[in-house]
Amino acid sequence: MSLSIVIPVYNAEATIQRAILSADALGDVEIICVDDGSQDSSVQRIGELCLQRASIVLLQHEKNRGVGAARNSGIAHASRKWITFLDADDKINDGISLPLILKKLEDFNPDLMFCLHHVDGHNKYTFDYGLPPGTMTRQALVSLANAYLNSPHGNSIVSHCWGKIYRLEFLLDNRLFFREDLPIYEDTEFVARCFGAAYNAFFSQEILYQHMSNRNLSNFYAILPLGFRFALDQFALMADSTSLIAKANAIFLAKTLSLSRKLSLVGRIKLCQKLWAEANSLEIEPSGIQDPLLRMIVDRKWYRYALPCSLLISLTA
Repeated sequence: MSLSIVIPVYNAEATIQRAILSADALGDVEIICVDDGSQDSSVQRIGELCLQRASIVLLQHEKNRGVGAARNSGIAHASRKWITFLDADDKINDGISLPLILKKLEDFNPDLMFCLHHVDGHNKYTFDYGLPPGTMTRQALVSLANAYLNSPHGNSIVSHCWGKIYRLEFLLDNRLFFREDLPIYEDTEFVARCFGAAYNAFFSQEILYQHMSNRNLSNFYAILPLGFRFALDQFALMADSTSLIAKANAIFLAKTLSLSRKLSLVGRIKLCQKLWAEANSLEIEPSGIQDPLLRMIVDRKWYRYALPCSLLISLTA
């Protein structure tokens, strides 16, 4: 009745052994490393640990298929009652008690458990979602979906698939796998569908996950943001609130515009073209929106100003 830990791996030779050893320190766990066509020495690094520990399983994709596909292979191979996800450049938090967590899981048998995570960067801190520990009802999950639509942002309780433990049977019975066509935001969309299918959940104040925030963020966050739309759509099915969905759409477009300052001039033009095409299909209601940039978006006036605004953001950043 222990835990499967799925680690998607792609060119992670510098960090993969640290991730595996942090998972192995938990004790009775199944560690499933899924190499997604790495071109460095990741497979060799994993192989070295496989020779030493029977708990480590190595699966390999012949070619790179993306992080969603790697996690899906891990889900399909998992054999324990509970499952969690660990990125190859992060780690399981030191000193976490697996028996304590498993006891809570067995006592309450939730569809999924939320835990705290620690952010390890220039300023180390523990991200606390401000929720009371204990069982979360279906209505509580709907309330979290509403709150996210009201203010979608990173590092919310729904942003990441990691830092959570799922009942494997729950995932399989509801066919909850990652979308393999999304290069980014695939985990937020996955968590949104888990919310939609879950009957209950459990919030634990144990710090399960250590997120190493000193990584270099990919430009995918800026140039391929539209996968986030699918996550909002899933939460919208739970929220049943046109006004919240409209506000979330406006915030999504505004934040993506702001991210465009990371791109070249050509990249910004392409991004604006993508957003313009996306904006025409969104449900956006201008009433009650005070922010000038959001007003420009909902009034469909932002496109002509998007590029100069992006350039100004770069100059003043």
